[in-house]
Amino acid sequence: GDLLGPEVEIFGAAQRSVAYTRLVSLAKVDADRVVGASWVAAYLFERGEPFSDDSAHRIEAPLPTRGLNLSAVAVDPVRPGARRRAVFSAQRSGVIESGALFEIDLEPGGFGMVRTATVTEFDLQDVLITGEGLVVAVGTGGVVTATASGGQYRLFEVEGTAELRGIRETGDPGAPFIVSTDQGGVFVGEIGFSGIDLRPEAVIQGPATDTKVGALTVENPGPGFEAWIGTRLGRIFHRSGSGVWQELSYELTVGAEACGQPGDCGRVLGGRLIKDLAVLSDPSGRRTLFHVINECSGFGAIRLDDGCPSLLLAEGTAAESDERVFM
Repeated sequence: GDLLGPEVEIFGAAQRSVAYTRLVSLAKVDADRVVGASWVAAYLFERGEPFSDDSAHRIEAPLPTRGLNLSAVAVDPVRPGARRRAVFSAQRSGVIESGALFEIDLEPGGFGMVRTATVTEFDLQDVLITGEGLVVAVGTGGVVTATASGGQYRLFEVEGTAELRGIRETGDPGAPFIVSTDQGGVFVGEIGFSGIDLRPEAVIQGPATDTKVGALTVENPGPGFEAWIGTRLGRIFHRSGSGVWQELSYELTVGAEACGQPGDCGRVLGGRLIKDLAVLSDPSGRRTLFHVINECSGFGAIRLDDGCPSLLLAEGTAAESDERVFM
């Protein structure tokens, strides 16, 4: 919501505080529908349709206590005969550590039944649903799993860390999940309802303030999957298919000081929290890494074949660097 211009009407509702308009997570339902989460509400958007501010498209988050904000949303993959749902995680907005999980049924006409929230004594930062219907959430207390809708949740601690940040499936049978941490660690391994087996794969080196991972994405799922992570201070790391992690060096364009930190010779380096990452390919097969930068009125784009970076601003302008910044 922060990138929308003043001429854009937000949700058609009276509530326009940042708690309602700042979308923190999106999840695809199908080719024409997307579920979104703001700090305090769930939304269902439909392609080509104006937003309908009704109970089928907007639901106040049934958070069990004040002081919680939504942190992520995941949607059930399509499974024959299984109902579909959106699962939301929540984290503290104040000083008292707490979290929650709740579900909303997805019907052909919009949102359906809201399932009772499950409360945890720690923050929940991210959530996903596997193709088998396993719900997995990660947070400051470890890993929370559940196999059935509305069923029992189980908690598992991860040895060596207490602050998990993000989770993705890898498609690799030998390491089906990858998990990032607030301490700069990356774990890979197995997660199930009966137990977990996560092993450390990499540790980001640097000041403690720069190791918090803000974004995690997986590309080319399967054995030899690729992964990307972005940190609090704008650093980006890449996992090759061989499992080796390397930092990607890049510069933003001059004039982008609000999106990074000035360096030598007037260059603007990374320096803001990377909120999200995605790799897209054009019809010719050329791949571009897009990254959302906190408190920036645009997002970055780095061509992966030659390292040429761009900054795509909210008004649609872009300025490219004249230097290749990595191989």
